[in-house]
Amino acid sequence: MRTIIVDDNPLILEIEKNIISKNEYLNIVGEFYNGNKFLKSLSKLKPDVVFLDIEMPEINGIEIAEKVEEFNENIQIVFLTSYEKYAMEAFKVNTINYILKPLTKEMLDVTVKRLLKYRKKSIYFTENSYKNQIITLGNFEVYGNDGKEVVKWPTIKEEELFAYFIYLRGEKVDKWKLCEMLWSNLTSEKALHNLHNTIYRLKKTLKFYGIENQIMHQQGSYSGIFGNIHCDLWELEDLMNKKFILNEPKIKNIEVILSMYKGDLYGSKDYVWAIDLKENIEKYYLNTIKALSKYYYDKNLYYKTEEYTKKFLKLNPIDEDSIELLMKTFYKFNDKLNIITIYKNLEIILKKELDIEPRKSTKLLYLNLLEKL
Repeated sequence: MRTIIVDDNPLILEIEKNIISKNEYLNIVGEFYNGNKFLKSLSKLKPDVVFLDIEMPEINGIEIAEKVEEFNENIQIVFLTSYEKYAMEAFKVNTINYILKPLTKEMLDVTVKRLLKYRKKSIYFTENSYKNQIITLGNFEVYGNDGKEVVKWPTIKEEELFAYFIYLRGEKVDKWKLCEMLWSNLTSEKALHNLHNTIYRLKKTLKFYGIENQIMHQQGSYSGIFGNIHCDLWELEDLMNKKFILNEPKIKNIEVILSMYKGDLYGSKDYVWAIDLKENIEKYYLNTIKALSKYYYDKNLYYKTEEYTKKFLKLNPIDEDSIELLMKTFYKFNDKLNIITIYKNLEIILKKELDIEPRKSTKLLYLNLLEKL
């Protein structure tokens, strides 16, 4: 997170800078001894977090925080103060974070966890400010009328047609393909008649629930474009289409989007046309959370390693690379019981499902870790 420190004491500021600069989540982009000079640079530096001394001449930290909130209410303020009485003043502005001086690494770590939790929510609601929602991952539900009502579909075919338009994201589809997909058991004439009626009803339903739509017909093809609505599938697809290297500036946004994955595309609705995308999404999700597990292990963030490795193993319980990583993580916690538990569970599953034993490297790692504990 882009970070600025404001403290009128140069010596203390240098100490604070030294501690803050060592935190992997914070990137210092500015430091100021003077509150007014900081405010003049605010629009240029665009911070995510400001560590702000309260007791300063000319303009105090509370006044500065109020001006920061006026500029951008999503900027998080952490007050630095020698007096606990100032904590109550912190509640008057956009912060409940304050640290009693002198700043320590332990106090900073606790505060950063709180900042990151808030930032996740902030990223989500800033980037997805539409109240109408389409949920496709783990279930299929559409919320209209500013997100207050679940859309009730008059017919199953109308619901599937909307799901297909969501899947296409504005691409054209031939009318006869739609007829074959939805009414393969009917004559061409009857199927086309049903398609026209279903599209008419779909437009009325979306309008009733306050969802902007342009379902257009051109040269024998249809396309659907929908406004004022957020869709988890589109977010995840956009992420899938980007090539990225895991690093701090990107990783939090990636985590927010991945958190939308609650299960199979369209949930229990087995749309044949969605099978390939469903498989691609699950594969991408698994590969990405596996990469996150390794990333956090290399960063010595073992609780995050545990979190993402368990998510992976929930969907792929016999992946021995992940089993090994989780055992090494529990070793860092001196947790002998969990090492034994996950290895024995692996033995049981492999024997039951495949009639095999864990691979040699997994067995050796298990024995080696137990010997060290």
